[in-house]
Amino acid sequence: MNTPVMKEAYSMLYEIENHLRIIVKTNMQKQYGYHWVSILCEKRDEHNSYFHELVAFFGRYPQVLSHFKTEQLILLQQLTPIRNKIAHTHLISQTDYELLKKCYKFVIKQPIVKRKKFIKT
Repeated sequence: MNTPVMKEAYSMLYEIENHLRIIVKTNMQKQYGYHWVSILCEKRDEHNSYFHELVAFFGRYPQVLSHFKTEQLILLQQLTPIRNKIAHTHLISQTDYELLKKCYKFVIKQPIVKRKKFIKT
């Protein structure tokens, strides 16, 4: 991989991670209040969480963070070692890059707050 591709990879990773942080913060505060971390006995807030911890929030709180399908969460979990390579300036493979790009596409288009579907009665 060359420098422009690694720059693009870093940029996509940056946007993914920050978008996930905003989604977690906004939705958890909306549901549980400003002190959601202590209310739920979490170790860290969204700002101090590692990437894999951010992804785990979506699995632990699907009633609040219903933004991703199970298959998408699995892809995000697979992104963790790729994220670490990029963050520590190690080259990534073309396969890694393709997974990053795939995750980028579905993460970025997610709204910050997911609207609940209306159930007809």
